[in-house]
Amino acid sequence: MMRVLKNKAVFVPTVIGISVTTAGFIILLFISPIAASVMLLCCLVIMGAFLFSQYSEYNKLDRLCDDIDRILDGDDSISFDSYEEGDISLLKTEINKMTTRIREQNRELAKEKSFLQDSLVDISHQLRTPLTSMSIILTMLRTKELSDEDKKRYIRDLSLLTGKTEWLIDTLLKLSSFEAEAITMKKEDFFCKELIESATEPLMIMAELKGTHIEINTGEVKLSADFNWCCEAIKNIVKNSIEHSKADSKIEITAIENPLFVTIAIEGGNNKIAEKDFPHIFERFYKSDNVNHQGYGIGLALAKKIISAHDGVIKAENTDKGVRFTLIFNKN
Repeated sequence: MMRVLKNKAVFVPTVIGISVTTAGFIILLFISPIAASVMLLCCLVIMGAFLFSQYSEYNKLDRLCDDIDRILDGDDSISFDSYEEGDISLLKTEINKMTTRIREQNRELAKEKSFLQDSLVDISHQLRTPLTSMSIILTMLRTKELSDEDKKRYIRDLSLLTGKTEWLIDTLLKLSSFEAEAITMKKEDFFCKELIESATEPLMIMAELKGTHIEINTGEVKLSADFNWCCEAIKNIVKNSIEHSKADSKIEITAIENPLFVTIAIEGGNNKIAEKDFPHIFERFYKSDNVNHQGYGIGLALAKKIISAHDGVIKAENTDKGVRFTLIFNKN
């Protein structure tokens, strides 16, 4: 109770009440002792009720502080439903909002921590294979018995592995940037033909070595999007199509538009995706059991992130010509 009286909001009214009660009691005592006694009793009851109510509020505040401390310590079992009366109930509503927000943030932090751990494991696993191969090749190059032809072959293999590792690291960094929502799309107007030619130009030698012909048919279709990131998405999809294509096959890239959206389709390869793989092909690091190429399973995941960042849609389906990837961009 002494702690309650230390509060000026309680101490001052109490002192005033005692002073008024004492003065009134003395005055009435000379007029009517009975009236003085009744007045004293009433004042004492009122003051007692006031002090008791303040004491109860303080107890609720103490309990509320304890509950907040337990929440801050990570206890999710705390509920504020018992605080239903007076000003405490208003405070309870605001604290409830704060608690809900803190719990949501804790869940998000836990999810991000788990995602970061999984990402580090995946990335280290993906980098281990090319780095191990490069280490083996470097060890072989130190062998004095190697012929010049073998040395050239190993150096060529080392160069290819270095290029693949550089692409892998670059793509992983881009994918992580999208997952961290650290990328801002810079929209501009351009022709789809220019976009697709820029995306496929670095892949022409790869397609030629695979015996795959790339055919572009876009007309005068224009698109409003981030040119560089869309180029990255299409390049990854075409690269994936080339890697999975059969020898002497064709990949057709078309673009059409209507008043609502622009559609870019990449189709061909004379190879198809197993039905069980369709729900997973845009997942990071996913590789089908039926695939025999040395891909890393991140190109399509990055492409989906880029298209989604444009509020677009990407989907895949099997056709008579192979696999068709459809990219849909809303004009609005």
